[in-house]
Amino acid sequence: MVTFKEAADGWIETHKPARKHGDSGSQMKNAAVLLHQHGASLATKRVAEITPNDVQAALKDLWERAPMQGRRALNMWERVFDFAKAKGWMQGQNPAEWKGLMQYRFPRVRKQDRGHYAAMPYEALPDFMRQLRQKQERSTGATALEFLIRTCARTGEVLGAQWDEIDWDKKLWTLSAERTKQGRGHVVPLCARAIELLTLQRQYANGSPFIFTGYRQTKMADQAMKGVLNVMGVQARLSRL
Repeated sequence: MVTFKEAADGWIETHKPARKHGDSGSQMKNAAVLLHQHGASLATKRVAEITPNDVQAALKDLWERAPMQGRRALNMWERVFDFAKAKGWMQGQNPAEWKGLMQYRFPRVRKQDRGHYAAMPYEALPDFMRQLRQKQERSTGATALEFLIRTCARTGEVLGAQWDEIDWDKKLWTLSAERTKQGRGHVVPLCARAIELLTLQRQYANGSPFIFTGYRQTKMADQAMKGVLNVMGVQARLSRL
Protein backbone atom coordinates (compact mmCIF):
# COMPACT_ATOMS: atom_id res chain seq x y z
CA MET A 1 0.00 0.00 0.00
CA VAL A 2 1.12 3.53 -0.77
CA THR A 3 2.21 5.82 2.07
CA PHE A 4 1.62 9.56 2.31
CA LYS A 5 5.30 10.21 1.57
CA GLU A 6 5.18 8.05 -1.54
CA ALA A 7 2.01 9.77 -2.73
CA ALA A 8 3.57 13.20 -2.08
CA ASP A 9 6.70 12.24 -4.01
CA GLY A 10 4.51 11.01 -6.85
CA TRP A 11 2.55 14.28 -6.94
CA ILE A 12 5.77 16.33 -7.03
CA GLU A 13 7.29 14.20 -9.77
CA THR A 14 4.12 14.34 -11.87
CA HIS A 15 3.87 18.12 -11.67
CA LYS A 16 7.51 18.93 -12.39
CA PRO A 17 7.19 18.89 -16.22
CA ALA A 18 4.13 21.16 -16.11
CA ARG A 19 5.98 24.00 -14.39
CA LYS A 20 8.03 25.80 -17.03
CA HIS A 21 8.54 29.13 -15.29
CA GLY A 22 11.92 30.28 -14.00
CA ASP A 23 10.88 29.83 -10.39
CA SER A 24 9.76 26.20 -10.80
CA GLY A 25 12.67 24.96 -8.69
CA SER A 26 11.65 27.18 -5.79
CA GLN A 27 8.02 26.15 -6.17
CA MET A 28 8.88 22.47 -6.01
CA LYS A 29 11.12 23.02 -2.98
CA ASN A 30 8.31 24.88 -1.28
CA ALA A 31 5.92 22.05 -2.10
CA ALA A 32 8.38 19.57 -0.59
CA VAL A 33 8.49 21.58 2.65
CA LEU A 34 4.70 21.71 2.86
CA LEU A 35 4.40 18.00 2.17
CA HIS A 36 7.42 16.39 3.82
CA GLN A 37 8.45 18.71 6.63
CA HIS A 38 5.00 19.71 7.83
CA GLY A 39 3.58 16.31 6.94
CA ALA A 40 6.30 14.30 8.68
CA SER A 41 3.88 12.70 11.15
CA LEU A 42 1.86 11.29 8.22
CA ALA A 43 4.85 10.14 6.15
CA THR A 44 4.68 6.41 6.89
CA LYS A 45 0.89 6.16 7.16
CA ARG A 46 -0.97 4.57 4.29
CA VAL A 47 -2.99 7.17 2.39
CA ALA A 48 -5.98 4.84 2.38
CA GLU A 49 -5.98 4.75 6.19
CA ILE A 50 -5.40 8.45 6.99
CA THR A 51 -8.44 10.06 8.61
CA PRO A 52 -9.53 13.70 9.04
CA ASN A 53 -8.52 13.34 12.69
CA ASP A 54 -4.98 12.42 11.60
CA VAL A 55 -4.81 15.47 9.32
CA GLN A 56 -6.12 17.78 12.04
CA ALA A 57 -3.66 16.44 14.61
CA ALA A 58 -0.73 16.76 12.19
CA LEU A 59 -1.51 20.41 11.40
CA LYS A 60 -2.74 21.64 14.78
CA ASP A 61 0.55 23.11 16.06
CA LEU A 62 1.51 24.72 12.74
CA TRP A 63 -1.96 26.24 12.31
CA GLU A 64 -1.78 27.84 15.76
CA ARG A 65 1.77 29.13 15.18
CA ALA A 66 1.50 30.22 11.53
CA PRO A 67 -2.08 29.94 10.20
CA MET A 68 -1.24 31.03 6.64
CA GLN A 69 1.46 28.37 6.36
CA GLY A 70 -0.93 25.85 7.87
CA ARG A 71 -3.53 26.72 5.23
CA ARG A 72 -0.95 26.33 2.45
CA ALA A 73 0.08 22.94 3.81
CA LEU A 74 -3.55 21.79 4.00
CA ASN A 75 -4.15 22.90 0.40
CA MET A 76 -1.13 20.92 -0.74
CA TRP A 77 -2.16 17.85 1.23
CA GLU A 78 -5.63 18.02 -0.30
CA ARG A 79 -4.06 17.88 -3.76
CA VAL A 80 -1.95 14.87 -2.81
CA PHE A 81 -4.99 12.95 -1.56
CA ASP A 82 -6.87 13.84 -4.77
CA PHE A 83 -3.86 12.55 -6.69
CA ALA A 84 -3.92 9.34 -4.63
CA LYS A 85 -7.63 8.86 -5.39
CA ALA A 86 -6.99 9.35 -9.11
CA LYS A 87 -4.27 6.69 -8.92
CA GLY A 88 -6.61 4.25 -7.16
CA TRP A 89 -4.57 4.23 -3.96
CA MET A 90 -7.50 5.32 -1.82
CA GLN A 91 -11.25 5.74 -1.97
CA GLY A 92 -13.90 7.82 -0.27
CA GLN A 93 -13.69 11.35 1.07
CA ASN A 94 -10.48 13.35 0.85
CA PRO A 95 -9.38 13.61 4.53
CA ALA A 96 -7.80 17.04 3.92
CA GLU A 97 -10.72 18.54 2.00
CA TRP A 98 -11.40 22.12 3.12
CA LYS A 99 -14.98 22.67 1.99
CA GLY A 100 -17.46 20.89 4.20
CA LEU A 101 -14.78 19.23 6.32
CA MET A 102 -11.64 21.04 7.48
CA GLN A 103 -13.35 24.43 7.37
CA TYR A 104 -15.22 23.25 10.48
CA ARG A 105 -12.12 21.89 12.19
CA PHE A 106 -9.73 24.83 11.77
CA PRO A 107 -10.43 28.54 12.34
CA ARG A 108 -10.58 30.52 9.13
CA VAL A 109 -7.48 32.60 8.46
CA ARG A 110 -8.44 36.18 9.24
CA LYS A 111 -7.58 39.03 6.88
CA GLN A 112 -5.32 40.62 9.47
CA ASP A 113 -3.29 37.40 9.61
CA ARG A 114 -2.41 37.89 5.96
CA GLY A 115 0.40 40.34 5.82
CA HIS A 116 1.23 40.47 9.52
CA TYR A 117 4.58 38.90 10.26
CA ALA A 118 6.68 39.23 13.36
CA ALA A 119 10.19 40.58 12.92
CA MET A 120 13.02 38.08 13.11
CA PRO A 121 14.69 38.22 16.55
CA TYR A 122 18.07 39.92 16.36
CA GLU A 123 19.84 36.94 17.94
CA ALA A 124 18.52 34.68 15.14
CA LEU A 125 20.11 36.75 12.36
CA PRO A 126 23.67 35.31 12.46
CA ASP A 127 22.41 31.74 12.02
CA PHE A 128 19.95 32.86 9.33
CA MET A 129 22.74 34.60 7.37
CA ARG A 130 25.02 31.55 7.67
CA GLN A 131 22.31 29.30 6.25
CA LEU A 132 21.51 31.81 3.52
CA ARG A 133 25.14 32.01 2.38
CA GLN A 134 25.35 28.21 2.22
CA LYS A 135 22.60 28.28 -0.41
CA GLN A 136 24.23 30.91 -2.61
CA GLU A 137 26.42 28.52 -4.60
CA ARG A 138 23.30 26.90 -6.04
CA SER A 139 20.66 29.58 -5.68
CA THR A 140 20.63 32.98 -7.37
CA GLY A 141 17.55 33.71 -5.28
CA ALA A 142 19.63 33.36 -2.09
CA THR A 143 22.24 35.78 -3.44
CA ALA A 144 19.56 38.27 -4.46
CA LEU A 145 17.92 37.96 -1.04
CA GLU A 146 21.08 38.91 0.82
CA PHE A 147 21.64 41.79 -1.61
CA LEU A 148 18.10 42.97 -0.85
CA ILE A 149 18.78 42.80 2.89
CA ARG A 150 22.11 44.62 2.59
CA THR A 151 20.64 47.44 0.49
CA CYS A 152 17.20 47.71 2.19
CA ALA A 153 15.69 47.68 -1.29
CA ARG A 154 12.32 46.51 -2.53
CA THR A 155 11.83 43.16 -4.26
CA GLY A 156 11.03 44.74 -7.63
CA GLU A 157 14.08 46.98 -7.44
CA VAL A 158 16.39 44.02 -6.85
CA LEU A 159 14.72 41.80 -9.46
CA GLY A 160 15.06 44.58 -12.01
CA ALA A 161 18.63 45.54 -11.05
CA GLN A 162 20.86 45.93 -14.12
CA TRP A 163 24.61 45.93 -14.52
CA ASP A 164 24.69 49.44 -15.98
CA GLU A 165 23.15 50.79 -12.75
CA ILE A 166 26.27 49.83 -10.77
CA ASP A 167 29.17 52.25 -10.33
CA TRP A 168 31.98 49.94 -9.24
CA ASP A 169 34.47 52.72 -8.53
CA LYS A 170 32.16 54.77 -6.32
CA LYS A 171 30.33 51.68 -4.96
CA LEU A 172 26.90 53.08 -5.83
CA TRP A 173 23.71 51.61 -7.24
CA THR A 174 21.64 54.21 -9.12
CA LEU A 175 17.93 53.63 -9.75
CA SER A 176 16.02 55.78 -12.21
CA ALA A 177 12.66 57.34 -11.32
CA GLU A 178 10.67 54.75 -13.31
CA ARG A 179 12.32 52.00 -11.28
CA THR A 180 11.03 53.15 -7.91
CA LYS A 181 7.63 53.04 -6.25
CA GLN A 182 7.72 56.74 -5.40
CA GLY A 183 8.68 57.72 -8.95
CA ARG A 184 11.86 59.41 -7.74
CA GLY A 185 15.31 58.23 -8.68
CA HIS A 186 17.72 57.51 -5.85
CA VAL A 187 21.24 56.28 -5.22
CA VAL A 188 22.04 53.35 -2.92
CA PRO A 189 25.51 53.17 -1.31
CA LEU A 190 26.89 49.65 -1.55
CA CYS A 191 28.63 48.16 1.47
CA ALA A 192 31.59 45.82 1.09
CA ARG A 193 29.42 42.71 1.33
CA ALA A 194 27.00 44.02 -1.32
CA ILE A 195 29.97 44.48 -3.66
CA GLU A 196 31.09 40.92 -2.86
CA LEU A 197 27.64 39.63 -3.82
CA LEU A 198 27.73 41.51 -7.11
CA THR A 199 31.22 40.20 -7.80
CA LEU A 200 29.97 36.67 -7.11
CA GLN A 201 27.02 37.18 -9.45
CA ARG A 202 29.25 38.66 -12.16
CA GLN A 203 30.94 35.24 -12.48
CA TYR A 204 27.66 33.97 -13.94
CA ALA A 205 27.00 36.96 -16.22
CA ASN A 206 25.52 35.67 -19.47
CA GLY A 207 25.01 38.78 -21.54
CA SER A 208 21.69 39.64 -19.91
CA PRO A 209 21.33 43.26 -18.73
CA PHE A 210 19.87 41.96 -15.47
CA ILE A 211 22.10 41.11 -12.52
CA PHE A 212 19.88 38.36 -11.12
CA THR A 213 18.53 36.09 -13.83
CA GLY A 214 16.32 33.00 -13.99
CA TYR A 215 16.76 29.77 -15.92
CA ARG A 216 15.96 31.47 -19.22
CA GLN A 217 18.58 34.18 -18.65
CA THR A 218 15.85 36.78 -18.21
CA LYS A 219 14.90 38.73 -15.10
CA MET A 220 14.54 36.43 -12.11
CA ALA A 221 10.97 35.41 -11.24
CA ASP A 222 9.02 37.27 -8.56
CA GLN A 223 8.76 34.25 -6.27
CA ALA A 224 12.43 33.27 -6.30
CA MET A 225 13.47 35.07 -3.10
CA LYS A 226 10.24 34.20 -1.30
CA GLY A 227 10.85 30.59 -2.27
CA VAL A 228 14.22 30.71 -0.48
CA LEU A 229 12.54 31.98 2.69
CA ASN A 230 9.87 29.29 2.46
CA VAL A 231 12.46 26.54 2.09
CA MET A 232 14.27 27.93 5.14
CA GLY A 233 11.01 27.93 7.08
CA VAL A 234 10.98 31.71 7.53
CA GLN A 235 7.66 33.55 7.56
CA ALA A 236 8.33 37.03 6.15
CA ARG A 237 7.04 39.55 3.66
CA LEU A 238 9.21 41.18 1.03
CA SER A 239 8.43 44.78 0.09
CA ARG A 240 7.40 44.84 -3.55
CA LEU A 241 8.00 47.64 -6.04
